[in-house]
Amino acid sequence: MSSTPEPDRFVLRDDLPVPAASGLTVPVGATVLVVEDAREPGPVGAAILTGDPPLLVLEGLWVRPDAFAVAGPDLARAVGELVCARASTSGAAVLSVDVGADDVLLLDVAAGTKVLGERMVKRVAADVVPPAGLGWRAMTPAELGPWREQQVVAYAEDNRERSGGDLVLARERAERDFARLLPAGLATPDTSLVLLVEGEAPVGHLWVRHRRGPGLSYVYDVEVAEAHRGRGLGRAAMVVAEVLARRAGDDRLGLHVFGGNDVARRLYRSQGFSVTSTEHDLLAPTGP
Repeated sequence: MSSTPEPDRFVLRDDLPVPAASGLTVPVGATVLVVEDAREPGPVGAAILTGDPPLLVLEGLWVRPDAFAVAGPDLARAVGELVCARASTSGAAVLSVDVGADDVLLLDVAAGTKVLGERMVKRVAADVVPPAGLGWRAMTPAELGPWREQQVVAYAEDNRERSGGDLVLARERAERDFARLLPAGLATPDTSLVLLVEGEAPVGHLWVRHRRGPGLSYVYDVEVAEAHRGRGLGRAAMVVAEVLARRAGDDRLGLHVFGGNDVARRLYRSQGFSVTSTEHDLLAPTGP
């Protein structure tokens, strides 16, 4: 195999089982795509797609190690291009993939495509101290309904890019996510849903899920009201999240930040968060 494989050498098939050597798991209802090389026996690549057009997710990608050792990133990109072409012809507007920070294969495939978001995590010190000047209290049942409606709308707008620009689909996704994550409202287990306060005046809110993974609390939402921004309350709010995580018995704090939110990304990095994975849209190149 040459080091720069010609695209017309490869055939994408959807009538073959996932190669056993790939180790890929096939979720119920997923589509298995297998790539063959016309000049060699056996598959050289495979992909697992879930979802329905216009929104598809690349759940897994495999390239045969010996073939990759010869052709390297060129083969990975050739397989990726075939998968993207199939997704596009099926009617997909978005083909998202979560790329781990050390996933060499997917980093090659996703290079040059739009970043939809980043997942970040940090270690929380055992002696974390509540921030001076910013307190919190539990949200009340009377406050939950208006807050939920407002946040569903805001979350849908944030998710618009991930929904192919379709606000209706983004709203449906937001409703599903809120129903899944807050099935019992304020009584949902392992959940801190609080108002951030200065004195007794609300200045924002914070939503944290505890034990989302071993030792992991996860910030689902944090916001400082616009009238109170620019005074360091966003940074203080994240310290509150650390305090809540430690009180719940977790020693790590994770979150997701949307691709266009550069201000939040800089804030989190300055507070010690590191990127664990990046979500890309493989159908949206960022440049030539």
